Amino acid sequence: MTINDYKALLNDFYEGKTTLEQEKALRNFFESKEIPASLLNEQQLFLSCFKTDDLEIPPALIGKINTLINEKAGIQSTIPSGKVIRTQWIWIGTIAASFLLLFAAIGIREYRTNLSSIYTDTFTNPQDAAWEAQRALQLVSKNLSTGYSQVNYAKAKFNKAGSTVNKQLTKIAK
Repeated sequence: MTINDYKALLNDFYEGKTTLEQEKALRNFFESKEIPASLLNEQQLFLSCFKTDDLEIPPALIGKINTLINEKAGIQSTIPSGKVIRTQWIWIGTIAASFLLLFAAIGIREYRTNLSSIYTDTFTNPQDAAWEAQRALQLVSKNLSTGYSQVNYAKAKFNKAGSTVNKQLTKIAK
């Protein structure tokens, strides 16, 4: 592939139109040592999409969230059918509160680390500032996508449990 092919593929990647094979080809290209000087900034930006975060969530917080979710799930199975809808909202609210706690912890950590630089310019070069802004937006997008996928997974499990309960209630009513 030529440099122009990689540039076009990179544009497709940023627009979310690439396949896994194309992303692997781009990753192999950017991890090689034959990168033209014009693509060095793009190399850093592209490879930053695949770095894992060094943010650690305290195990105690994870344990508390899991315990709370398990407790709410156990309560749901013992509640009479008239209160199932209310229990569903409690369960969804528990998940939402868990995510809120997680995002608040991340926000507090970031606030504390950046407290000294609130009123000063952080970049003198506009290109560096744009690159950092783009990187931050990609991180937010990645975390938001992860959150949405977890919410969708929980919603699917919730719907499956609801349909099972409805089937059982229908059998009991007959």
